[in-house]
Amino acid sequence: IRNLVLTNFYDRPFRSYIGGNVQKLLFENATPLTKIFIKDAVEEVIRNFEPRARLVDDAVVVNLNEDQNGYDVTITFIEVSREEPATISVFLRRIR
Repeated sequence: IRNLVLTNFYDRPFRSYIGGNVQKLLFENATPLTKIFIKDAVEEVIRNFEPRARLVDDAVVVNLNEDQNGYDVTITFIEVSREEPATISVFLRRIR
């Protein structure tokens, strides 16, 4: 899941459609609307390209971390083979 979230479109040869393209949103102004766009992009990439994970309600939480100039993203999902939820934390920041 972490790799999918961090993958941009055209990063994978011959599979240019795979990715969330979340990195492009990191160059936008830090507004509440940007947090919503990041949340939607993360949810969409997991639903489209990871059939082994099922997102729970309010599965993606995005918080602005102004001190480190990035976003803390927490993803909660349930694996198909298990019943208890798993959580992944990803820190998103701009890379030049």
